[in-house]
Amino acid sequence: MIDISQYSSCPLYQGINSLSKIENLVVPHETVLLITSQGMLKRTAFAALTEHLHNIDLVIKTVPSNPDLDKLDQLKSNLASEAINRVVAFGGGSVMDSAKVLSVMLYGENKKLSLADVLRQGISFSHKRIPLINIPTTSGTGAEVTPFATVWDFANSKKKSFASDALVPDCVILDPQTTYGSPIELTVICALDTCSHAMESLWNKNATKQSVLLAQEALEIFVNVLPKLLKVDSLEGRSQLQVASFVAGLAISITRTAIAHSISYPVTLHFGMPHGLACAFTLPNIAQLVSDNKLWAKGTKQELIESVMKLLHELHLPALTAKYCSKTDLLNVIPEMNTKGRADNFVLDNYSLESILQ
Repeated sequence: MIDISQYSSCPLYQGINSLSKIENLVVPHETVLLITSQGMLKRTAFAALTEHLHNIDLVIKTVPSNPDLDKLDQLKSNLASEAINRVVAFGGGSVMDSAKVLSVMLYGENKKLSLADVLRQGISFSHKRIPLINIPTTSGTGAEVTPFATVWDFANSKKKSFASDALVPDCVILDPQTTYGSPIELTVICALDTCSHAMESLWNKNATKQSVLLAQEALEIFVNVLPKLLKVDSLEGRSQLQVASFVAGLAISITRTAIAHSISYPVTLHFGMPHGLACAFTLPNIAQLVSDNKLWAKGTKQELIESVMKLLHELHLPALTAKYCSKTDLLNVIPEMNTKGRADNFVLDNYSLESILQ
């Protein structure tokens, strides 16, 4: 396994009981904004986290999946008068993205701006933030370590990307006990997100030697661990999937994502397909297209790609996709699938979206 620390700009606490490390990362009696999801409030892991923060003034706020720009803006306005010393994210990708955005928008002069100012009007902001700790409770988004966050502008049927190096946290805590017992379907969808990040880094114009190493490390874990976890749930398996998610997040922090993610955004926006699945259902066809044109990033192991394709076939992606939309539905939103800053990272400049969606 590669040494993750050489690629990451933030410390990483990994393993069983790593959650306890948070006691060493906060200052007694400071005010901590804890962002989580409604479902997490009833989880044992949440109780354990708050127990480790027993001498902290906690401001707990919940956010839903796929954070809405206007609702996040309202939450930011409600919190603007609070003297927040630190932000802690405890949840999945949407929680991470929301916390990252709030850590910046609640900092100093940024309080005077709205999220609408920044994401709709393009008004500049200070690329600084309140100290931030990310604790993912799903394994897939890589949001715990990436320098960008997804915000959904549902009022205008658009997906927005909030990007800044300031979004990289001070620390990430990976404790498999936070994911243990998650439904298998959720585990698979999150793992598919990891797979899509890694694959997107390997057919990317911005690929580097480092991103290739990171992407392939994530894929090795994906193909070796997920099948075992589907048979027997284990903390060790979940710990490895957390690492895969983190490593794939580091890969896309270098390259950004590409065509699969560009296709995914309107699919999630219009049909409610979970992000991981929306990013993954096109991977086999895109991979075949890249192979036909011999355009994989230098150093890509073809036997690894073949193993990934085999596993994706065994996961029956078309059947999972059909639960949310039909082929006709997908073809109807093609005009919205060319997302600037994503589609143009793809190594092919000429391709047919219709062919990819078949």
